[in-house]
Amino acid sequence: MSYFFRVELPEYILDMGTVVQGYSKSCTVKITNTWRYPVAVQANERALRDTGFSIYLEPVEFLIYGTSKRFQVNFASANLPVGKVDVLLPIKVEKGPTLHIRLRATVIQLLLSLSRNRLQFPDVQVGQCWCETVRLYNWFSAPCEWFLTVNKPAKKVDKRLTPAVRQKELQAAKDDSRVFQWKAREGTLYGREWCDLQIQFSPLEEKSYKTELKINVRGNSQLLVLHISGQGLEPRLEFSPTEIKLGAVLPCGPELERTVVVKNPCEFPTEFYSLEFDEEYREEEKILRTLEEFGDRTAVVMPPHAVGEKLPPEVLEYYEKWKKMEALGQEMFKHKEESGEDNAALQESIRLLKDMVDECDRPIRQAVRRYLDTNPVGEELKAQMPRGIAIIVYGTPRTGTGATALGCKERGKQEKCILVERGA
Repeated sequence: MSYFFRVELPEYILDMGTVVQGYSKSCTVKITNTWRYPVAVQANERALRDTGFSIYLEPVEFLIYGTSKRFQVNFASANLPVGKVDVLLPIKVEKGPTLHIRLRATVIQLLLSLSRNRLQFPDVQVGQCWCETVRLYNWFSAPCEWFLTVNKPAKKVDKRLTPAVRQKELQAAKDDSRVFQWKAREGTLYGREWCDLQIQFSPLEEKSYKTELKINVRGNSQLLVLHISGQGLEPRLEFSPTEIKLGAVLPCGPELERTVVVKNPCEFPTEFYSLEFDEEYREEEKILRTLEEFGDRTAVVMPPHAVGEKLPPEVLEYYEKWKKMEALGQEMFKHKEESGEDNAALQESIRLLKDMVDECDRPIRQAVRRYLDTNPVGEELKAQMPRGIAIIVYGTPRTGTGATALGCKERGKQEKCILVERGA
């Protein structure tokens, strides 16, 4: 009498891991006959219908002992929702047990991550700006396209106001949108890459500002929201008295004097001067007009200066070169009027000086770079930047003489990396 026993074998597990929605992943599986007789193998592909998994395995009718058959398992996530996929693939062995391979995968959407989701600027004076950096990461291996949008709350204006006042209110709301600025507005981050978003805060008046910056990812309905806020400070002065009446004065009579007390109610020092009588202010305006940065702009970012401090030394040095060039040009013009011919030596000197002025870096850019190099905020940003890749070759003595180690050395020189060799 013969007895047949139903034998259940343990499952094999093939986990594809995480797969970004819209992308595919594949893996090769090998079946080996460990029995001494030939076997026939056939997979039931109908069990994989509408699961995203697919295989290509023709029926094997004669798989002899010790030989193997390879087939490929594919997973396409284009038409699948976000979540886990778990399916059992039966593989029938003729006159033998049925093998089961559990196929698993997790479908995810592309999503970037921020170094912080809330950006609180310190108090900034009107006329100055403050820059902060937020880092945007792509931890996935697939490229990710992103773009920025701003949540602009609609400001309600009272219809009962006069047209002039209503226009002023609407213009104020429009100006508030320019308080926070950023350079990059869209881009593509490839796998394991990051980029820095530099956000600038320039208040227009003394009040608190808030906005929401949304980072949109193409193909993903989820949004990254960066909450940005800052407080503007406006310098103020208080005069006592606010009005002076000197009375009548006879010609050649004694002078009348009154004392005015100027008080600074702010918590920071404030510098004030007369536009009509301050010669230093006029001289600085004259110097700044020679800079090309002010050609088509109403405002230029410069390093902040302390009370009583002069213009940056880079700007003053540039102005001295500019004055020499102007003096040589006037001298050449005067010589030409007197003699009726050009002076070749003066022309050559002007050309060399002009080339020197043109080729030098922009003075304001130099001043900003110097300020950031010595500013604690700039040092903190530098510390956050990656310093390259460190390659460590570890092994027995004379390990660093192989082709792999030599290749690492050459690659390290190209990428300016640090290579450490350590023998056991």
